[in-house]
Amino acid sequence: MTISSLGFLHSKNVFLCHEKQRFLTDVLHEVMLLDGLNSSHPISQEVEQAADIDRVFDWIAYKKGAALIRMLANVMGQTLFQKGLNDYLLSHMYSNAARDDLWSKMTQAMRVEGREIDIGQMMDRWTLQMGYPVVTIRKNQSELPTHYITVHQEHFLYGQEVRSNNSLLWQIPLTVAVGNASSVSPESLIWINNKTETHRIGQMDDSTWLLGNINQTGYFRVNYDLQNWKLLIQQLHNNPQIISVGNRAGLIDDAFNLAR
Repeated sequence: MTISSLGFLHSKNVFLCHEKQRFLTDVLHEVMLLDGLNSSHPISQEVEQAADIDRVFDWIAYKKGAALIRMLANVMGQTLFQKGLNDYLLSHMYSNAARDDLWSKMTQAMRVEGREIDIGQMMDRWTLQMGYPVVTIRKNQSELPTHYITVHQEHFLYGQEVRSNNSLLWQIPLTVAVGNASSVSPESLIWINNKTETHRIGQMDDSTWLLGNINQTGYFRVNYDLQNWKLLIQQLHNNPQIISVGNRAGLIDDAFNLAR
C-alpha cells in the first residue's frame, strides 16, 4: 500500500469520525430538545387525510427516526442490521410494506444468530410513545466494594412541563462501562424494562466511576448519583482522554439539560 493510499484511508477515517460526532450535535441533541416538551408527539401516527401529512412529517419524525435507527443498529450490530434491512427490501420490493414488516425481518435476522430479541416489541415503545426517558443510575452504597447498580426510568420533560402520562415505559438498551483514573472497561449491555431494576455489573469501589449510554447510542438521557457525578467531573479535570469525545459530548448535553 502506498503512502498516498495510507493518507487517503487516514483522511477517510477522520472524516467518518467527525461525521459520527456531528450526528450527536446536528441530529440527536437538536431533536431531544423538541422531544422533551409536552407538545411532542410519537413518530408513528395515523394519517387519515392529506392535511395530516405536514403535521406528521416534521423534525421529530425525521431526526428522531434517524436516532432510533442508530440505536437499533447499535443493539443489533451493523452486520445483522444490514442483513435484516436487505431481507426487508428484497421481500417487499414492488409491493407495500408496514412498520411491523421491518421489525419482523430484524427479529428474524437476530434469531438466526441465536439472539432472541423481539425487535417489534422493543421499537414500538419508542415509535408509538411520545418523548423519551431519563435513566438514573445509582451505585449500591450499602456495601463497598459493590457489584450492583439500581436503575430507574421516567419520562423526561423540561422544567415546568406537566407530565400527561406517568405510566410511560420504554425497553431500554443501556450500555454501561466502569472506569478509574487510568482506564475504562469494555461496555456491556443491560436491558431495562421496568420502572426500577437492580443489575449486577463489574466490581466498583470509592474511586470507580460509572458511565451509561456509551457514545450516546441510546435515545435517552442519563443521570447519576451525586458521588458518581463528582468522580466523572474529577476525571474530566485530570485526564479527560480516558473518556471518549462522544461520551464527553453526552455528559455535557445531559448535564445541562437535566439542570434546565
